[in-house]
Amino acid sequence: MSEPKTANNLLAEVERLAALREPPVRKQHVVSRVLLKQFAERHPRHGLYLLSIDLDHPERAPARKGPGGCGFEEDFVAFASQSLEHVWGGTEEKLPEVFNALANGIDSPDYVSTQILLDTLSLHLVRSHTYRDVHFRTFTKPYALIFNLLVNDMQGQLHAAVLREKGLHVVGREGLEHYARELLQHAVDLFESHGMLRVRMEQVYRQVRDLIADSDVRILTPPPGHEFLIGDVPCFTLRFEPDSVRPNVAVAEAATVVMPLGRHHAVALARPDTDAIVFESLAAQLNDLQVQQARSKVYMHPGSGLDDYARQRAASVRATTRGPASC
Repeated sequence: MSEPKTANNLLAEVERLAALREPPVRKQHVVSRVLLKQFAERHPRHGLYLLSIDLDHPERAPARKGPGGCGFEEDFVAFASQSLEHVWGGTEEKLPEVFNALANGIDSPDYVSTQILLDTLSLHLVRSHTYRDVHFRTFTKPYALIFNLLVNDMQGQLHAAVLREKGLHVVGREGLEHYARELLQHAVDLFESHGMLRVRMEQVYRQVRDLIADSDVRILTPPPGHEFLIGDVPCFTLRFEPDSVRPNVAVAEAATVVMPLGRHHAVALARPDTDAIVFESLAAQLNDLQVQQARSKVYMHPGSGLDDYARQRAASVRATTRGPASC
Protein backbone atom coordinates (compact mmCIF):
# COMPACT_ATOMS: atom_id res chain seq x y z
CA MET A 1 0.00 0.00 0.00
CA SER A 2 1.36 3.46 -0.93
CA GLU A 3 2.24 5.92 1.84
CA PRO A 4 -0.43 8.52 0.85
CA LYS A 5 -3.12 5.81 0.77
CA THR A 6 -1.97 4.46 4.12
CA ALA A 7 -2.08 7.96 5.64
CA ASN A 8 -5.54 8.60 4.21
CA ASN A 9 -6.83 5.30 5.59
CA LEU A 10 -5.39 6.09 9.02
CA LEU A 11 -7.02 9.53 9.00
CA ALA A 12 -10.36 8.07 7.94
CA GLU A 13 -10.23 5.51 10.76
CA VAL A 14 -9.34 8.18 13.32
CA GLU A 15 -12.31 10.25 12.17
CA ARG A 16 -14.61 7.21 12.32
CA LEU A 17 -13.55 6.39 15.86
CA ALA A 18 -13.84 10.03 16.97
CA ALA A 19 -17.43 10.09 15.69
CA LEU A 20 -18.36 7.26 18.11
CA ARG A 21 -18.14 9.72 21.03
CA GLU A 22 -17.95 6.90 23.60
CA PRO A 23 -17.00 7.64 27.22
CA PRO A 24 -13.27 6.96 27.69
CA VAL A 25 -11.93 4.07 29.74
CA ARG A 26 -9.38 5.77 31.96
CA LYS A 27 -8.04 2.73 33.82
CA GLN A 28 -6.64 0.41 31.17
CA HIS A 29 -5.00 -2.91 31.99
CA VAL A 30 -1.79 -3.78 30.17
CA VAL A 31 -1.96 -7.15 31.93
CA SER A 32 -5.39 -8.74 31.62
CA ARG A 33 -7.26 -8.97 34.91
CA VAL A 34 -8.29 -12.52 34.10
CA LEU A 35 -4.59 -13.37 33.82
CA LEU A 36 -3.66 -11.63 37.06
CA LYS A 37 -6.30 -13.66 38.87
CA GLN A 38 -4.23 -16.78 38.17
CA PHE A 39 -1.56 -15.40 40.54
CA ALA A 40 -3.98 -14.37 43.30
CA GLU A 41 -4.87 -15.76 46.71
CA ARG A 42 -8.40 -15.50 48.09
CA HIS A 43 -8.73 -13.76 51.43
CA PRO A 44 -11.82 -14.84 53.43
CA ARG A 45 -12.99 -11.26 53.90
CA HIS A 46 -11.22 -9.16 51.27
CA GLY A 47 -11.34 -11.39 48.21
CA LEU A 48 -8.54 -11.98 45.72
CA TYR A 49 -5.17 -10.30 46.19
CA LEU A 50 -1.60 -10.49 44.89
CA LEU A 51 1.73 -9.17 46.05
CA SER A 52 2.99 -6.19 44.05
CA ILE A 53 6.71 -5.33 44.04
CA ASP A 54 7.80 -1.83 43.06
CA LEU A 55 11.01 -2.41 41.12
CA ASP A 56 11.96 1.27 41.29
CA HIS A 57 11.81 1.09 45.10
CA PRO A 58 12.75 -2.49 45.99
CA GLU A 59 13.42 -1.47 49.59
CA ARG A 60 9.67 -1.03 50.10
CA ALA A 61 7.59 -3.86 51.47
CA PRO A 62 5.39 -5.70 48.93
CA ALA A 63 1.93 -4.18 48.54
CA ARG A 64 -1.21 -6.31 48.69
CA LYS A 65 -3.56 -5.48 45.83
CA GLY A 66 -6.52 -7.03 44.07
CA PRO A 67 -6.26 -7.93 40.39
CA GLY A 68 -8.12 -4.73 39.49
CA GLY A 69 -5.41 -2.67 41.18
CA CYS A 70 -2.50 -4.28 39.33
CA GLY A 71 -1.13 -4.08 35.81
CA PHE A 72 -2.93 -0.95 34.62
CA GLU A 73 -2.12 2.56 33.52
CA GLU A 74 -4.36 5.61 33.35
CA ASP A 75 -5.07 6.64 29.75
CA PHE A 76 -2.60 4.18 28.31
CA VAL A 77 -4.36 4.83 24.99
CA ALA A 78 -6.21 8.11 25.47
CA PHE A 79 -8.19 8.09 22.20
CA ALA A 80 -11.30 5.96 21.56
CA SER A 81 -10.29 3.69 24.42
CA GLN A 82 -13.66 2.05 24.93
CA SER A 83 -13.75 0.59 21.42
CA LEU A 84 -10.19 -0.69 21.90
CA GLU A 85 -11.19 -2.36 25.18
CA HIS A 86 -13.89 -4.18 23.21
CA VAL A 87 -11.21 -5.49 20.85
CA TRP A 88 -9.16 -6.86 23.76
CA GLY A 89 -12.23 -8.22 25.49
CA GLY A 90 -13.01 -10.53 22.59
CA THR A 91 -9.86 -12.50 23.43
CA GLU A 92 -9.83 -12.07 27.21
CA GLU A 93 -13.32 -13.50 27.66
CA LYS A 94 -12.16 -16.81 26.16
CA LEU A 95 -9.16 -17.29 28.46
CA PRO A 96 -11.00 -18.98 31.37
CA GLU A 97 -11.62 -22.10 29.26
CA VAL A 98 -7.86 -22.38 28.70
CA PHE A 99 -7.17 -21.94 32.41
CA ASN A 100 -9.74 -24.61 33.21
CA ALA A 101 -8.06 -27.02 30.78
CA LEU A 102 -4.64 -26.36 32.35
CA ALA A 103 -6.07 -26.83 35.85
CA ASN A 104 -7.39 -30.22 34.71
CA GLY A 105 -3.90 -31.33 33.71
CA ILE A 106 -4.06 -30.80 29.96
CA ASP A 107 -0.54 -29.79 28.91
CA SER A 108 -1.01 -29.97 25.13
CA PRO A 109 -3.68 -27.47 24.00
CA ASP A 110 -6.17 -28.45 21.32
CA TYR A 111 -6.74 -26.29 18.22
CA VAL A 112 -9.26 -23.96 19.86
CA SER A 113 -7.12 -23.39 22.96
CA THR A 114 -4.06 -22.85 20.77
CA GLN A 115 -5.83 -20.10 18.84
CA ILE A 116 -6.90 -18.42 22.08
CA LEU A 117 -3.34 -18.54 23.37
CA LEU A 118 -1.92 -17.17 20.12
CA ASP A 119 -4.40 -14.30 20.27
CA THR A 120 -3.46 -13.71 23.92
CA LEU A 121 0.23 -13.53 23.01
CA SER A 122 -0.58 -11.09 20.20
CA LEU A 123 -2.71 -8.95 22.49
CA HIS A 124 -0.12 -8.62 25.26
CA LEU A 125 2.73 -8.16 22.80
CA VAL A 126 1.02 -5.10 21.29
CA ARG A 127 -0.91 -3.71 24.27
CA SER A 128 2.37 -3.06 26.05
CA HIS A 129 4.75 -0.35 27.14
CA THR A 130 7.27 -1.81 24.73
CA TYR A 131 5.07 -1.37 21.66
CA ARG A 132 3.87 2.07 22.75
CA ASP A 133 7.48 3.22 23.18
CA VAL A 134 8.29 1.98 19.67
CA HIS A 135 5.26 3.82 18.30
CA PHE A 136 6.35 7.09 19.90
CA ARG A 137 9.90 6.72 18.60
CA THR A 138 8.75 5.93 15.07
CA PHE A 139 6.87 9.23 14.95
CA THR A 140 9.32 11.63 16.56
CA LYS A 141 12.35 10.60 14.50
CA PRO A 142 10.64 10.83 11.05
CA TYR A 143 8.99 14.10 12.11
CA ALA A 144 12.38 15.64 12.81
CA LEU A 145 13.76 14.32 9.51
CA ILE A 146 10.82 15.67 7.47
CA PHE A 147 10.92 19.03 9.25
CA ASN A 148 14.63 19.41 8.51
CA LEU A 149 14.05 18.32 4.92
CA LEU A 150 11.34 20.97 4.43
CA VAL A 151 13.42 23.85 5.81
CA ASN A 152 16.63 22.80 4.07
CA ASP A 153 16.55 20.62 0.94
CA MET A 154 12.90 21.32 0.03
CA GLN A 155 12.75 25.08 0.54
CA GLY A 156 11.61 25.60 -3.03
CA GLN A 157 8.68 23.21 -2.67
CA LEU A 158 7.71 24.75 0.68
CA HIS A 159 7.81 28.27 -0.78
CA ALA A 160 5.61 27.13 -3.67
CA ALA A 161 3.11 25.33 -1.38
CA VAL A 162 2.67 28.38 0.90
CA LEU A 163 2.28 30.70 -2.11
CA ARG A 164 -0.30 28.36 -3.66
CA GLU A 165 -2.31 27.77 -0.48
CA LYS A 166 -2.04 31.17 1.22
CA GLY A 167 -0.85 33.60 -1.43
CA LEU A 168 2.12 34.51 0.76
CA HIS A 169 5.86 34.61 0.28
CA VAL A 170 7.94 32.91 2.93
CA VAL A 171 10.60 35.21 4.38
CA GLY A 172 13.74 33.99 6.10
CA ARG A 173 14.59 30.94 8.16
CA GLU A 174 12.00 31.76 10.80
CA GLY A 175 9.29 31.83 8.14
CA LEU A 176 10.40 28.47 6.73
CA GLU A 177 10.26 26.86 10.15
CA HIS A 178 6.88 28.41 10.94
CA TYR A 179 5.22 27.07 7.81
CA ALA A 180 6.96 23.70 8.06
CA ARG A 181 5.48 23.30 11.56
CA GLU A 182 2.09 24.44 10.30
CA LEU A 183 2.21 21.95 7.43
CA LEU A 184 2.99 19.11 9.84
CA GLN A 185 0.63 20.20 12.62
CA HIS A 186 -2.21 17.88 11.69
CA ALA A 187 0.08 14.86 11.98
CA VAL A 188 1.27 16.18 15.37
CA ASP A 189 -2.33 16.51 16.53
CA LEU A 190 -3.07 12.92 15.53
CA PHE A 191 0.03 11.79 17.40
CA GLU A 192 -0.52 13.80 20.58
CA SER A 193 -4.20 12.87 20.88
CA HIS A 194 -3.24 9.16 20.69
CA GLY A 195 -5.47 8.89 17.62
CA MET A 196 -2.59 7.52 15.59
CA LEU A 197 -1.60 5.17 18.44
CA ARG A 198 -5.18 3.89 18.80
CA VAL A 199 -5.51 2.99 15.14
CA ARG A 200 -2.02 1.55 14.76
CA MET A 201 -2.30 -0.54 17.94
CA GLU A 202 -5.35 -2.37 16.65
CA GLN A 203 -3.83 -2.73 13.19
CA VAL A 204 -0.56 -4.13 14.51
CA TYR A 205 -2.43 -6.48 16.87
CA ARG A 206 -4.28 -7.96 13.90
CA GLN A 207 -1.07 -8.13 11.85
CA VAL A 208 0.78 -10.00 14.60
CA ARG A 209 -2.18 -12.32 15.09
CA ASP A 210 -2.19 -13.13 11.37
CA LEU A 211 1.58 -13.58 11.33
CA ILE A 212 1.57 -16.26 14.03
CA ALA A 213 -1.86 -17.77 13.31
CA ASP A 214 -0.42 -21.04 11.96
CA SER A 215 2.12 -21.44 14.77
CA ASP A 216 2.08 -24.00 17.54
CA VAL A 217 2.46 -23.26 21.25
CA ARG A 218 4.26 -25.01 24.07
CA ILE A 219 3.05 -24.99 27.67
CA LEU A 220 5.93 -24.39 30.08
CA THR A 221 6.06 -25.36 33.74
CA PRO A 222 8.49 -24.00 36.33
CA PRO A 223 11.31 -26.10 37.75
CA PRO A 224 10.26 -28.38 40.62
CA GLY A 225 9.53 -26.45 43.81
CA HIS A 226 9.22 -23.13 41.99
CA GLU A 227 6.46 -21.05 40.43
CA PHE A 228 6.14 -18.16 38.02
CA LEU A 229 5.62 -14.47 38.69
CA ILE A 230 4.38 -11.90 36.16
CA GLY A 231 5.57 -8.41 35.26
CA ASP A 232 3.73 -5.40 33.89
CA VAL A 233 5.29 -6.21 30.49
CA PRO A 234 4.45 -9.91 30.60
CA CYS A 235 4.84 -10.82 26.92
CA PHE A 236 7.89 -10.34 24.73
CA THR A 237 9.76 -11.82 21.81
CA LEU A 238 13.06 -13.64 22.25
CA ARG A 239 15.89 -14.67 20.00
CA PHE A 240 18.39 -17.22 21.24
CA GLU A 241 21.99 -16.25 20.54
CA PRO A 242 25.15 -18.27 21.26
CA ASP A 243 25.77 -16.82 24.72
CA SER A 244 22.61 -14.91 25.51
CA VAL A 245 18.89 -14.42 25.01
CA ARG A 246 17.94 -11.26 23.14
CA PRO A 247 14.49 -9.82 23.94
CA ASN A 248 12.23 -7.51 21.93
CA VAL A 249 13.25 -8.50 18.42
CA ALA A 250 10.79 -8.32 15.53
CA VAL A 251 8.17 -11.08 15.63
CA ALA A 252 9.33 -12.49 12.30
CA GLU A 253 12.90 -12.74 13.63
CA ALA A 254 11.96 -14.21 17.02
CA ALA A 255 12.60 -17.77 18.07
CA THR A 256 9.64 -17.53 20.42
CA VAL A 257 7.15 -15.27 22.14
CA VAL A 258 6.63 -16.07 25.82
CA MET A 259 4.24 -15.11 28.63
CA PRO A 260 3.25 -16.51 32.04
CA LEU A 261 -0.30 -17.87 32.30
CA GLY A 262 -0.33 -18.46 36.05
CA ARG A 263 1.72 -19.71 38.96
CA HIS A 264 2.38 -23.10 37.34
CA HIS A 265 2.09 -22.48 33.60
CA ALA A 266 3.45 -20.24 30.87
CA VAL A 267 2.99 -20.27 27.11
CA ALA A 268 5.64 -19.99 24.42
CA LEU A 269 5.37 -19.81 20.66
CA ALA A 270 6.87 -23.01 19.28
CA ARG A 271 8.81 -22.85 16.02
CA PRO A 272 9.18 -26.23 14.25
CA ASP A 273 12.98 -26.30 14.65
CA THR A 274 13.12 -25.45 18.37
CA ASP A 275 14.57 -28.19 20.57
CA ALA A 276 12.61 -29.19 23.70
CA ILE A 277 15.60 -28.42 25.93
CA VAL A 278 15.31 -24.75 24.90
CA PHE A 279 11.87 -24.58 26.47
CA GLU A 280 13.14 -26.17 29.69
CA SER A 281 15.85 -23.53 29.88
CA LEU A 282 13.34 -20.78 29.07
CA ALA A 283 11.04 -21.90 31.89
CA ALA A 284 13.96 -21.71 34.32
CA GLN A 285 14.85 -18.16 33.13
CA LEU A 286 11.33 -16.80 32.82
CA ASN A 287 11.07 -15.09 36.21
CA ASP A 288 14.37 -13.35 35.65
CA LEU A 289 13.21 -12.21 32.20
CA GLN A 290 9.94 -10.93 33.68
CA VAL A 291 11.84 -8.77 36.15
CA GLN A 292 14.19 -7.53 33.43
CA GLN A 293 11.40 -6.60 31.02
CA ALA A 294 8.98 -5.10 33.56
CA ARG A 295 8.41 -1.36 33.42
CA SER A 296 8.03 -0.85 37.17
CA LYS A 297 6.04 -3.66 38.79
CA VAL A 298 6.02 -7.43 39.15
CA TYR A 299 3.22 -9.44 40.72
CA MET A 300 3.16 -12.83 42.42
CA HIS A 301 1.11 -15.15 44.55
CA PRO A 302 1.37 -14.20 48.26
CA GLY A 303 2.62 -17.67 49.16
CA SER A 304 5.18 -17.96 46.37
CA GLY A 305 8.17 -16.75 48.38
CA LEU A 306 9.31 -14.80 45.31
CA ASP A 307 9.13 -11.32 46.82
CA ASP A 308 12.68 -11.38 48.22
CA TYR A 309 14.03 -12.71 44.93
CA ALA A 310 12.25 -9.99 42.92
CA ARG A 311 13.43 -7.22 45.22
CA GLN A 312 17.04 -8.46 45.11
CA ARG A 313 17.02 -8.72 41.31
CA ALA A 314 15.47 -5.28 40.95
CA ALA A 315 18.53 -3.41 42.17
CA SER A 316 20.85 -4.67 39.42
CA VAL A 317 18.20 -4.41 36.70
CA ARG A 318 17.18 -0.86 37.64
CA ALA A 319 20.79 0.28 37.51
CA THR A 320 20.65 0.00 33.71
CA THR A 321 16.95 0.30 32.78
CA ARG A 322 14.49 2.82 34.10
CA GLY A 323 11.12 4.10 32.87
CA PRO A 324 8.01 5.99 34.02
CA ALA A 325 6.09 4.22 36.75
CA SER A 326 2.80 2.53 36.06
CA CYS A 327 -0.02 2.29 38.54
